[in-house]
Amino acid sequence: MYDANPRETWSVVTQAIQDRFPKLAYLHFVEARVNGNVDRDVDGAETLDPFHNIWKGVFLRAGGFDLESAVAFADKYDNDVIVFGRMFISNPDLPLRLKNGWELNQYNRSTFYNSKSPEGYIDYPFYESARM
Repeated sequence: MYDANPRETWSVVTQAIQDRFPKLAYLHFVEARVNGNVDRDVDGAETLDPFHNIWKGVFLRAGGFDLESAVAFADKYDNDVIVFGRMFISNPDLPLRLKNGWELNQYNRSTFYNSKSPEGYIDYPFYESARM
């Protein structure tokens, strides 16, 4: 079913969770950064800020972050935890790569959700392996 006003819907849901379960460990939101099989930018109307502003606890925020944008959001909000998904798939050593400024492997979205093969999930090299 199509939701004509997702911001309003999810604001109500977030507020209800905040009111009913204020000690819940965290809420996890993902900015929609996918259009079909490609990444896209999020416009101001799709930001997670309205939900973040309602939730008083730890707020897990995912959606196309690189090191620079992750640090910017972490610095902007005290209660944000930045979450990486797709980049973790293609970089099994992602924390080390980010910490050391090492080049990242690019993921292949066409292999996502493919139950016929492990390709794209377990075949990305660690940084040191890729350099050899």
